[in-house]
Amino acid sequence: MIDFWLLIGLKDFDPQNLIFQIIVLLTAIIILGMGISIYLQAKFPANPMDRLMEVIHERFGFSIRTAKLIAESFALILAFLFDGTIGMATVLVAFTTGYIIQFFYPKFEFLFYNTRQVLFRSEFTLFFVKLKSKKSTPLKT
Repeated sequence: MIDFWLLIGLKDFDPQNLIFQIIVLLTAIIILGMGISIYLQAKFPANPMDRLMEVIHERFGFSIRTAKLIAESFALILAFLFDGTIGMATVLVAFTTGYIIQFFYPKFEFLFYNTRQVLFRSEFTLFFVKLKSKKSTPLKT
C-alpha cells in the first residue's frame, strides 16, 4: 500500500511552498494519530514502536501520551547514536503524535466498543426472533 501512494497515488505531489508543507505535515500528524488510535482499538498486531508504547503504558501506568513520548524519544536517541537523519519534522512527529493518539483513543474506543455491542445485540435479537418465530408458527394443513 505504501508503494502505491509513493509511486502512483502521490507521484506528482511535491509541495514547494513552506506554508503548504507545514499544512501537509500537520495534517499527516493528525491522520497518523487517528490511524494509530483506530488500529490499536481493533487489536491488530502493532508495529514495534507502538507495541513499546503499549508496554510502557500497561507496565508503568503512564498515559498513552507519555508512553508514546518515551518510545519516540528512545527511537530518536538511537537514530542520533547511529547517525540517522533527524529533521525538524521527525522531532515534531515524535513529540506530538502521543498527544494526538491520547486525544483520539477514547473517542475511537467508545465508537469501537459501542458499535460491537450494537452489532452483537442486533445479531442476538435477530437470532432470538428467528428461533421464536419458528417455534410459535403452527403448521397449516
